[in-house]
Amino acid sequence: MLAKEQRISKGLRRWRGISTTTSLFSLRSSANDLSRSRFAFVVSKRVERRATVRNRVKRQMSACIEDLLKSVRPGFDVIFYVKKEVVSHSQQSICESIKDALQKQKILI
Repeated sequence: MLAKEQRISKGLRRWRGISTTTSLFSLRSSANDLSRSRFAFVVSKRVERRATVRNRVKRQMSACIEDLLKSVRPGFDVIFYVKKEVVSHSQQSICESIKDALQKQKILI
């Protein structure tokens, strides 16, 4: 699980920023005035009705971000809006998709 300083609270999740779309999720990022980057994962009930599956998806994506955290540039807020297709993919393919999207947004070093 990401540390509390690395997470975006629910009240700050609505804003405009640069967006990127993949087959598994949509990603929005914007600059913040902090010395660290923060992340949020939005998995709606449209993705999966069962909360256990939605929470598993969040944990998988959070684990991928934790692995990439050393190479993430500071000063960004990033929100992942998850799509239905993510449920049927492995964690490795999810991580590769996250890495590609972050590189496209120039968030990774």
